[in-house]
Amino acid sequence: MKWNPKASYGQLLLICFFALLIGGIFFQLEDDATSGIQDRVGVFFLICTLTQTMNNGAVEPLMDERILFIHEATSGFYRVSSYYLSKLLADLLPQRGIPTILFAVITYYMLGLKPDISSFFIYLFDLLVCTYSSVAMMFVIGASCRKFSNVQLFIGLDLILQCLFAGFLINIQSLPSWLAWLEYLSMARYSYKILSINELKDEVFCYPPPSNLSCITGNYYLESQGIDYSTWGLWQNFMAMGIIGTGVYIITYFKLRTIPKISV
Repeated sequence: MKWNPKASYGQLLLICFFALLIGGIFFQLEDDATSGIQDRVGVFFLICTLTQTMNNGAVEPLMDERILFIHEATSGFYRVSSYYLSKLLADLLPQRGIPTILFAVITYYMLGLKPDISSFFIYLFDLLVCTYSSVAMMFVIGASCRKFSNVQLFIGLDLILQCLFAGFLINIQSLPSWLAWLEYLSMARYSYKILSINELKDEVFCYPPPSNLSCITGNYYLESQGIDYSTWGLWQNFMAMGIIGTGVYIITYFKLRTIPKISV
């Protein structure tokens, strides 16, 4: 498995373009109650959705190399574990990690989010974990499907479910119990909650004069969305994303081990 410089540079440029675009549209978010909370949760949902979408390309190398991988693995040229490890090393850091770090740096300061270093690193860590979890989903889809049409179908289905149960389009608490449990499978939901807690916790948003309406706290908004904004609640979301992502990477490995037994 070789590192593809052109794909890495392309991913880097595209990520920077979207970072500047989002940063320009939501430049220096207001702190008033009129738009402060709405704009923040809106851009957080956009960032979570974009993180899911931007990593869809991770499925293409697996599909392109499928026939070659089957031939070489069944011929004993290398082990499945060696192929998979090289795939992870060649893809995760240069094509996913570095662009995500740049995206986080550009958007965080252009958006004017909390000006403290700990909040920035939570923001960065969230985007990295969400990115790697999203790549895991693309890997398992690529390892499971033989036709690109099926890949497109599952990618679209995954994106729709991630967006629907992220908690922005609909309040999860208003969903019936037979549907609400799907939020626990949505990595976008965990990422969205982390970004919201990180930015809104203990913040106060007041209406500009001449309005005499009372101020709104970020804690009140988080409670209304059913989000646990305690320290444990924050890191619980990180753990959930990490467990799901790790589990999907393991499933992908076992899916790759079954591919040589299937006729092309």
